[in-house]
Amino acid sequence: GLKNWFRHLQMVFVIVVVSSVLEFADIRRILTLVLVMSVALSVPNIVESIQLGGTKRVFGIASSFFPFYVGTAIIYCTIGYLLVESRWKRLILVFAAMIAGLGIIATQTREAMLYTVIGVSLSCWLAWNWANRRQVSPIKRRVWTVMTLITVGALVFLFGSITAFEAPANRVMQAVEGRSNTIYIRLFLWKTGINVFHESPV
Repeated sequence: GLKNWFRHLQMVFVIVVVSSVLEFADIRRILTLVLVMSVALSVPNIVESIQLGGTKRVFGIASSFFPFYVGTAIIYCTIGYLLVESRWKRLILVFAAMIAGLGIIATQTREAMLYTVIGVSLSCWLAWNWANRRQVSPIKRRVWTVMTLITVGALVFLFGSITAFEAPANRVMQAVEGRSNTIYIRLFLWKTGINVFHESPV
């Protein structure tokens, strides 16, 4: 319908603008643009999800690409938080990561949640090892802060009894407890694909 056409036109416009900017930008500006776009795309999704009481999956104009794009932005925020010296910049990164995280929750996409948590945890582990070898205490303290925020956020998300989180949390718990049929279907498809590739790799 018209809504889908409008969504496609929006994405074409975004791609054209981003391509023009990237041609003349350095890596810091590129990452800044990624974070700004992540927050801008997340806010409408969060608002719509709250209005619906978290009962419907909301992806916004970026469609199914949104949760993985924003998940990558959260990992960027984590790395920036661990390395940046400015306190204000770190606070901005934390705020951006929280908004993006709520945006992912609004989509109820379990793969993106898992991918983001693994990416953030891996970033923290690498930063901890690097800081430990060089005795850089501030980075080690920031790693503890990030892991504490993740733990508290996960507990609130899963057990906080917040209305907007109930449906996403239930989807996660279904996967953890093995009550999700879609996961078994995907595992079957992946296994079948691997078997087909082994039998005829060319």
